[in-house]
Amino acid sequence: MAEAGIDLVVADLELPDASGLGMMRVLSAAPGLRGIAISGAVGESDMQESAAAGFGWHLVKPIDSAMLRQAIAEVMRGA
Repeated sequence: MAEAGIDLVVADLELPDASGLGMMRVLSAAPGLRGIAISGAVGESDMQESAAAGFGWHLVKPIDSAMLRQAIAEVMRGA
């Protein structure tokens, strides 16, 4: 994916027709692709499930722009 110009996916885990977790499991097979999950779920198991799916960060709603910028910087720094 990174060679196609996509370096980062920011996705809500509750998508209308699918799961953001399932989407990231498929997309994370691409070398260099990183992800940030956005969810209303705050439990440790929810965060572990996001990480297992390939997300580098799990942000809990509501989020603000400063939080998102920090997550993007951290995820991209770890690239």
